[in-house]
Amino acid sequence: MSEQHRIHSLRVQNVLAVEHVELEPAASGVTIIAGRNGQGKSSLLRAIELLLEYRAAAQKVAEPLRQGQDKGWTELDLGDGLVVRRTFTEKGTTLTVKRGDEVIGSPQSFLDTIRPPDLLDPLAFSGMPPAERRTLMIRVAGLGEELAKAEEMIEAAEAARLSAGREARSAAAAFKELPDAPKGTPDEKVSASALLAELQELQRQHQELKAAQTLVEKTQDTLERASSKVLAAAKALALAEAEEEAAATGYKKAVDQRAALPVPSEERGETLKVQIDGADYVNANVERKLQKAAAKDRMRVTEQKHAAAESTVESARAARDVLIDKAELPLEGLGFDDADATFNGVRWASLGTAEQLRIGLALGAAQHPGLPVFVIHRGESLDAEALRVLNEWAQEEGVQVLMEVVGGEGNEGAYVIEAGKLK
Repeated sequence: MSEQHRIHSLRVQNVLAVEHVELEPAASGVTIIAGRNGQGKSSLLRAIELLLEYRAAAQKVAEPLRQGQDKGWTELDLGDGLVVRRTFTEKGTTLTVKRGDEVIGSPQSFLDTIRPPDLLDPLAFSGMPPAERRTLMIRVAGLGEELAKAEEMIEAAEAARLSAGREARSAAAAFKELPDAPKGTPDEKVSASALLAELQELQRQHQELKAAQTLVEKTQDTLERASSKVLAAAKALALAEAEEEAAATGYKKAVDQRAALPVPSEERGETLKVQIDGADYVNANVERKLQKAAAKDRMRVTEQKHAAAESTVESARAARDVLIDKAELPLEGLGFDDADATFNGVRWASLGTAEQLRIGLALGAAQHPGLPVFVIHRGESLDAEALRVLNEWAQEEGVQVLMEVVGGEGNEGAYVIEAGKLK
C-alpha cells in the first residue's frame, strides 16, 4: 500500500471568487466551509478540485483566475515537507510538487499516483447516471476487462437469440399459413404423361383388336360364300375346295392372331381417364403436403436454434454473474447488477441519502488511499442523519471531508468565507 497523505493546510489566492484563504482542515472528519451565497465558499472547493482533478474540474470553470488578476494559485501542504501547488496565469496552468527544496519530476504522474482523478465529491456518485455509476464500481472492483468481455458475450448471445427468435416466429407463421392437404393425399406427385401414355397404349390395343375382329368377320364371310359355292356348283368343287382351304387357313391365322392379342381393360381405361383429369388436383395437394412438411421441419429446426441461443445467453449471464459475485468492493453488501449499484440487494434509487453518501465515500476512499480527501458542495442539502453518518465514518476511516454549507456560521469549527476571505 502506498504512503497515505492528508491536507495539513490549504492556501488559495486569486482563484475564482477567492481573494486569499488559508486554513487547516480537521485531520479527519468533516470541515465545514460556511458563509452566504456568492462569498467564495464554492470557489474554495472548486480551487481544490482544480488542483487535484484539473482535467475534470476545468470543464466546469470558464476562467480560473479571479477577475482582474493575472496570477493565482492553490497550494496543499501534505506534511513531511510535501507541497503541491497549481499556478494559474493568463497563459495557462502549471503544476509543481516539492518535498522541501527538492522539486519532484512528472508532478501530474506523482499526483495521479496518490490521487487518481475521479470522485472527489462523493455526492456526485449519487447523481451519476446508473450506467456510469455501475462502470465506476466495476473499475473499483478491478473487473473492467473481464466484465467487458462477459458483457460482449451476453450482447452477442442476446443478438443471436433475438435473431433465432425472429426466425422461429417467421417459420411458425409460415407453417400456420400453409393449408393442410386433403386427407388421403399421396406422398408423391402423379405423372400425367405416364398415365396418358398408358391410356394411349390401351386405345392402340383396342384399335388393333377391332381391326383383327374385322378381319375375322371378313374372312368368315368369305368362307361362307365359298362354302355356298361348293354346295351350289359341284363343277367348281375343286376350286371351291381350294378357296375353302385358303379361306380356312386365313381364318385360322386371323383367329390365332386375335387370340394372341391382349384384351384391354375397359375399367382400367376409364380409371386412367379419371386419374388424368384429376392429376393436377392431386399434384397440387401433394405439393401442399410437401410444403407443409418442409415448413414443419424448418419450424422445428428454428425452435431448436432459438432454444440453443437462449441457453447461450443464460450461460453468458451466469459467467457474468460469477464475475460480479467475486467482485471485491470496499463495503460489505455493496454490489451491482446489470443496470446499477445495489446495497444488500437493494437498487440504488431505493437507498436512503445517508446510505448513498456512505457508499460514495467508501468507493472514493478505496480509489484514493494515498490522499483520502473529498469535497461536498451544497452540504445544506444533507439532513442531520446523513451529516452524522458522514462525520462518524470520516473520523473512523481517517478521511478528510471539506463541505460547503450556505449559512452554517453556527457550526462548531466552521471556517466562514466572506468576500473571498476568511471572516
